[in-house]
Amino acid sequence: MGRRHSRAQEGDALSGHGEPVSCCSWSPDGRVLASASQDKTLKLWDVATGACTATLSGHGLWVTSCAWSPDGRVLASASKDKTLKLWDTSTHTAPAAVLHPPPPPPPAPPSPPLYADVAELLTRLSLSQYGPALVAELGARDTV
Repeated sequence: MGRRHSRAQEGDALSGHGEPVSCCSWSPDGRVLASASQDKTLKLWDVATGACTATLSGHGLWVTSCAWSPDGRVLASASKDKTLKLWDTSTHTAPAAVLHPPPPPPPAPPSPPLYADVAELLTRLSLSQYGPALVAELGARDTV
């Protein structure tokens, strides 16, 4: 934010990322805005004040997408490093185990590999309100 004041105002810019922002997502209660960036981080912003309350680091390449769980306790992020991380929003940490796409099977000519490069295709994440299901929209392909 360019100006210093205790409350965010319409038109204020949230500045803090070192590279362009690729995705933003509102928390379910509307109090926090998550931003994903090409600087390999996510930032959590207090909507009332415009202050950055946390910087989530851990991806090896730029973060392409982010989405909140319906209860707001988990923030999912996808990156060009081909990983998906599930962040605990109370501790601002991701578990050591991150999800990687499975290795592609050996190509069987003339058909293409079964698995595409997730980093190139992943355009949007969504967490189900009905349980631990994660939905990822893959570019021009069908929803997975």
